[in-house]
Amino acid sequence: MLVLPGAYCARMIAEQWPQARITSIAPYGADHASRQQGMQQLLAHQGELHQVADGPARPAPVRAPLPPVQPVPPIPPEGIAQELAAAFGPGIFRFEQAAVSRQGVPPVVAHTLVVAGLPLDMGPFFWAQAQPGRPVPTLAELAAERGVQPAPDAGSYLVMGSDFGKAICVQYGTAHIVAVPVEAGPGGASAPPQFVNTGLPEFARCLALLGRMWRLRYGLNQEQAGRWTVDFQAQLAALDPAALGSPESWWSVLLEQMWDGLL
Repeated sequence: MLVLPGAYCARMIAEQWPQARITSIAPYGADHASRQQGMQQLLAHQGELHQVADGPARPAPVRAPLPPVQPVPPIPPEGIAQELAAAFGPGIFRFEQAAVSRQGVPPVVAHTLVVAGLPLDMGPFFWAQAQPGRPVPTLAELAAERGVQPAPDAGSYLVMGSDFGKAICVQYGTAHIVAVPVEAGPGGASAPPQFVNTGLPEFARCLALLGRMWRLRYGLNQEQAGRWTVDFQAQLAALDPAALGSPESWWSVLLEQMWDGLL
């Protein structure tokens, strides 16, 4: 039997272990309230198991509030390239100019993709849409490649990569980074985008921060992991305050799962 934390994407588990039978003891919803309800059920179940085993129960997670932080000033793509290289070494995909020279791509997005690039593999969080020699696809084009029905607004998103569950995209018009399902919702409807970052430069810098710090989380006990998360969330908020502006934003959910011990 293999026990996996609830933060793992169901599709990832099914594709990695196609013969596995997957069961769960608590539902994990799509909004903050239902996710926390699932966590309470999980903690109650763990408490029952510890009673049977006559051992100490795992303490409930206690989340430290986000303190006021001073935003760090933006840096040019050349500086972002240095931050990414320090975190990921050669594991960076830099896009060709021709790949980003399509109508509607904001200049800052094109320049950042060419000069700084994105990490190829920051699993289990992000994988770049790395297709050398091909234009960066819209979400509609990616859906067509996968043979699934695109949402009506799929042409308004430029795909940067994937978190395995959703496509990570630049939203035309706002230039925000958002997470969007590749396939249309029920009845062919569009799904509301999940906010990730203010823009691509902020997203790349936040990934570089995660890449530098994630390896330092390995092997920590609960108290040490708490201190790590306090440090990480403060630095994340300094890079892009809007990234943590809602409990349902992409980075907020990752932090929630870190505090809950799911990541």
